[in-house]
Amino acid sequence: MPFDITIIFFLALTFAVTLGAVGGTIHSRRSDALKEIKQNIEKGKKKLKKLKKKAKKLENGGEKGTNS
Repeated sequence: MPFDITIIFFLALTFAVTLGAVGGTIHSRRSDALKEIKQNIEKGKKKLKKLKKKAKKLENGGEKGTNS
């Protein structure tokens, strides 16, 4: 009988360790994906800012030094 308990204990321990490793991997990938999304948002904000400046220049008579 104690032999069966030992087997069950080790199976449960193996399952718990495996589950923890899988959970850690999922959390890590999710965290990396969130970081990448945040970086893309920042890049988009910078591009939008540049485009707004360019649009404002064009509204005010175009860029200096051009034939427009």
